[in-house]
Amino acid sequence: MRRFSVLCLFVVSVVSIVSLTLLTRSHTAIGLGTLDQTLTGNPNCDTANFRGSTSWPYPLQQEFVPAVQYLTGADVCVYAAGSHLITVNIRSGDLSTPGAILTSASVSGVGDQAQWAHVDFEPLALTTGETYLLEIPDSFNFQWRGTCWQIAGSCVSIDPDLYPAGAASEGRGDFGLRTYATDQLPTPTATATSTSTATATLTPTPTSTATPTSTPTTTPTQTNIPGHRPTRTSVPTLTPLPPTPTPVISTPVPPPPPAATPYGGVGPIVQPPATGTGGDSSPWAPATWLLVGLGGVATLLGALRLRAGKR
Repeated sequence: MRRFSVLCLFVVSVVSIVSLTLLTRSHTAIGLGTLDQTLTGNPNCDTANFRGSTSWPYPLQQEFVPAVQYLTGADVCVYAAGSHLITVNIRSGDLSTPGAILTSASVSGVGDQAQWAHVDFEPLALTTGETYLLEIPDSFNFQWRGTCWQIAGSCVSIDPDLYPAGAASEGRGDFGLRTYATDQLPTPTATATSTSTATATLTPTPTSTATPTSTPTTTPTQTNIPGHRPTRTSVPTLTPLPPTPTPVISTPVPPPPPAATPYGGVGPIVQPPATGTGGDSSPWAPATWLLVGLGGVATLLGALRLRAGKR
């Protein structure tokens, strides 16, 4: 149990160290950088070091001259009674000829005391040795603390110039400020973003419904038996049977009646076909014999009448 507790404590310690390291790296990457410009002696932000203050509904500006190329952040010494939004601009130019705003950031100031309000900028490339302006566009709801430039109120004496490289607007001594910068840009974290969208289209495979009409062929298969000749075994081919013919039933048609003759007979004598058995199996055989007999009698009577007429 004791070993398990020690192991858990070790894991928690490692996780805490890694988390603090990542947070520190992340904060550094945001841009604190290193301290670049500040007043002489880098005084703390309090009412003892910055006895003067200005609250103004118009822009207040402080000149500064960077010594490091990439500006990453700034501090302004303010006194905020409550929570108020504090905006910090960086301008090109100087007090006599202010230029365009190069970057801007905001932070909320809290508490009834003097404090450093810190803002971070995206790394901004500046020309070292040239003059730039740090500006608060509106300080009506809080005070920007600075040095005493005249005897009034808490300024019982005039402070020396603590930032000879620049001056404050309206001749107000020097405002409390600190700038941060870096010589190298932080390495960006590569994030691969895919913008193309592939749409998969499923095409159904056509199913063949046609019945094959070709006769399957015989595929010989060879069987090898050790010690014997290889034999070929033929797979019998199934041949479809021909269609069964439909029987046709014919109805016998009776012969036409005998035509009349010029001599009053009933027609020529028709001999019945001879059969191997001496008779005719046709159902018309008796009628045929009757007609033959009648024809013979009629012929005989006609001959007798003819002979009698000649006499």
